[in-house]
Amino acid sequence: MKKRGNVAMGFDQDKVSHHFHLTSTGRIIEVAVNQNADAETRKQIRDHLRTISQEFADGVFTSPIATHAEVPPGVSLMRDRKADHVRV
Repeated sequence: MKKRGNVAMGFDQDKVSHHFHLTSTGRIIEVAVNQNADAETRKQIRDHLRTISQEFADGVFTSPIATHAEVPPGVSLMRDRKADHVRV
C-alpha cells in the first residue's frame, strides 16, 4: 500500500505520519512530515491536500481508491451526499 500511496499522493509515505481523528461532525485526516526540516515533503503534502480536497468536493475518489486498491469505506456515502447536495 505504501508504494501505491507514494504514487497516488505524490510523497514518500515513510517520510510522513498520518493521524485519523473522529469528531462529532465527521473525521479529520492529519498528515505531517516526520522531519520538521523536510520542506519538500511538506510542500508535496500541501499540494496533495489541495488537490484531494477539490476532488472530494467534485465527487472524485480515484486517489484513495488507487492507494487502497479498493473502494475505501465511506466513499458511497460521500457520493450519495454529493448527489443530494447537487440536487438542492
